[in-house]
Amino acid sequence: MHETTFCMRRQEGFTLIELMIVMVVLGILAGLILFAVGPFKTAATDAREDANDATCSTATAAAAATEITTDNAATFATGC
Repeated sequence: MHETTFCMRRQEGFTLIELMIVMVVLGILAGLILFAVGPFKTAATDAREDANDATCSTATAAAAATEITTDNAATFATGC
């Protein structure tokens, strides 16, 4: 009789099943992260809109102040 020796073959990479499982786990994690980040994105958009509104208000007030100053200067110059 021949004595049979079982030699373990060295695995040179990942199997298809292992790669598919990793892809599924990464997909689930990405979905959870996107779900968790959604409210923060909405809050950031709201904050940006508020900042834009404040900037427009400041610019409008500065423009109005410039017009008032220019009108007063013209009034004093003419003496009317």
